[in-house]
Amino acid sequence: MAEEGYFDKEGRNIIKSTEELYISPDLAFQGGESNNTAQSRGVKALNEVINKYMGKRIAVGTHGNIMTIMMSYFDPKYDFTFWKSTSMPDIYRIEFKENSLINVERLWPGM
Repeated sequence: MAEEGYFDKEGRNIIKSTEELYISPDLAFQGGESNNTAQSRGVKALNEVINKYMGKRIAVGTHGNIMTIMMSYFDPKYDFTFWKSTSMPDIYRIEFKENSLINVERLWPGM
């Protein structure tokens, strides 16, 4: 992903702003939520789906940042560097055993 040319409506560079949110996970820009808040919300919803469909195959669609911060809840190696390496769009197969992340496989061939 190129760092040049991606700006939000306040004129902030999206890549640099996203990095700030990973460095300071309690930071929230005006009108937004922190990574910690989003992670808590996302993991709660994901765990509800996992528990409801335990033992079944399911598909969950989400944006790359919330996907990454949910994955980082289960394994901290999924961080800003991982987020930046995704091709946006991207597709991952993420396997859980009960509520533990056991495998991540990238399915999208990228751009």
